Amino acid sequence: MTLAISGFVLAAGEGLLGLTTGSPPLLAAALIVLAPGLALVPHLPRQLSAPATAVAIVPAVSLAAASVAFTSISAVGIPLTPTSVRLTFLAITGASAAVALWRRVGEDRGPAWDPSQEARVLLALGGIVLIAIGLQSRTIGGSPVPGSDWGHYLIYAQEIARRHSLLINNPFWMGGVPFSEDAATPSIYAAWQMLSGVSANLLLHGIWLYAVAGILSMFACLRTLWGDAAALLGTAIYALMPMGQDLLAWHGLATEAALVLLPLVVLCMAQALRGETSTRQSALLALSLVALAATHRLTFTIAVVAVIAAAALGLVSKARWILRFSVTTVWLGAVIGWGVVLGLLRQAARVGATQSYTNYEATRINRLVLDLGLRDLTWPVVAAVLVAGLILLAPTVRMRDRAPLVVTGLLLSLLVFSYLWLVHVPSDYTRPLYYLPVFAALLISAALSALPRPMLRVAASVVAVWAGALAWHDAPALRGFYTFANATSLRGLAQLDRVAPPNAILLTDRCWSFAAMWLLQRPVYAALEPYDNFPARDAVRADQARRLLYAGQVTSGPVARSQYAVVDPLCSAASGILPAPAVGHPIFESTTAVILRLTPRPAR
Repeated sequence: MTLAISGFVLAAGEGLLGLTTGSPPLLAAALIVLAPGLALVPHLPRQLSAPATAVAIVPAVSLAAASVAFTSISAVGIPLTPTSVRLTFLAITGASAAVALWRRVGEDRGPAWDPSQEARVLLALGGIVLIAIGLQSRTIGGSPVPGSDWGHYLIYAQEIARRHSLLINNPFWMGGVPFSEDAATPSIYAAWQMLSGVSANLLLHGIWLYAVAGILSMFACLRTLWGDAAALLGTAIYALMPMGQDLLAWHGLATEAALVLLPLVVLCMAQALRGETSTRQSALLALSLVALAATHRLTFTIAVVAVIAAAALGLVSKARWILRFSVTTVWLGAVIGWGVVLGLLRQAARVGATQSYTNYEATRINRLVLDLGLRDLTWPVVAAVLVAGLILLAPTVRMRDRAPLVVTGLLLSLLVFSYLWLVHVPSDYTRPLYYLPVFAALLISAALSALPRPMLRVAASVVAVWAGALAWHDAPALRGFYTFANATSLRGLAQLDRVAPPNAILLTDRCWSFAAMWLLQRPVYAALEPYDNFPARDAVRADQARRLLYAGQVTSGPVARSQYAVVDPLCSAASGILPAPAVGHPIFESTTAVILRLTPRPAR
């Protein structure tokens, strides 16, 4: 009850300050990341009520609630403004506090907990998070950050803040096509920008918040399912894997945001398999799935398949419980998510058709991709996963706990999405590799709980340290591989900005695409590879940009009127280093950026 009231007080206090003197950036961030979670935690399953678990789960629940709320209000035509954002948070926290007071929620705090143990667990978790932040700083610390994808997230957030809607066109991209990105995270960025009144440039490191929130969310899941020791060791392994640094390096913000929510889905389904099928459990699962749909549709579909697979496996022994739980979750999901569904349908209608699955053939899983993925997972972690699998396959362990069935469901889902090309479904077939750390942490923690031997815990600690050391060693090279914007190349872009006419059209390769769009805020046609696109409309224009940049074949249309090109001389694709441009004369050259002046062709 106290937490619910504190969430409302935070929302009301920020609103009052925002109306008078303006909201400081940190207070605006606290409103988004803390207030809804604090207000909703007392209504979550009682197994999550221990202080360390509640602290860890608050950011995930807050981001889930904000994602659903912003997508829903925009879908019904309510402008996303500072006033509507504040009223939304006041409604969420106020309703939660009112229900908590009315029903006296929180007086039965659930399982007993030891304050000294909670303090030790929080201290250990804090240590893991600080080590992870130190490791992540080697990849994304300082400015500019590596990667290029941050450009389109910042543009989307900027345009939402300027135009107060999610269903809008990108004025700089491929001739002004509709934004096709998952809108929840850019809407959260935009809300913070509107509340604090600062530039979207400060959001360059926003992915860091999601990375930390994902670690906390994973801990809350593991601790609830398998206890303190298994949770801390599993969280350490999860936080320190090089694959997590790879995701940060190319700036996979939507995937990173989805990884904050996926552990909540796993937690709810695993508890249901154990017979914990309360309405609170269903509500949390429904909220998590709806938020995933708004945040990252690929992760949502992976999670749904994993839940269905786990439910099917659990029907053997828990048929009545699972069916009742599934029905309750579905109708609660409909109540919570109708606005999100409406928003997604409207966005899909605006974006248009998707590409054929044949355009994604380059992303099929092959020996090289698998080797790279396992290397990023690290071989010590792979070995630990194999040992954990053998432990959990033991007949006595398998019969004792049904929760690991959800881990099996997740693995089956990842395999399905890796081979969707067999049934002609378009997707990036390598993307399921980024969910392997979740699978590994779940499996290892389950095994440590099933067989709590001191030597196994020591071995898990060694695996975590080993994985972290590998990630620490590889981080500079990883950052270097994905860094296109550095001090030298930014000077070149500044020179281009001075000499180019205000509405000059830019042509870029796949490496500079989104970064150049944000840094120059000019019309861009990007020579993306087919598998870099999802909407068919974008793919057509990207193909024209490729043919102009690398072959000089396009002689008419808007792409042909490009006046300057920005390319990375070492830009690579699935086929290797891309060829040198076939058009233009260099006006600036560096190791990461070559700027070319093109001769515009008259329209035909």
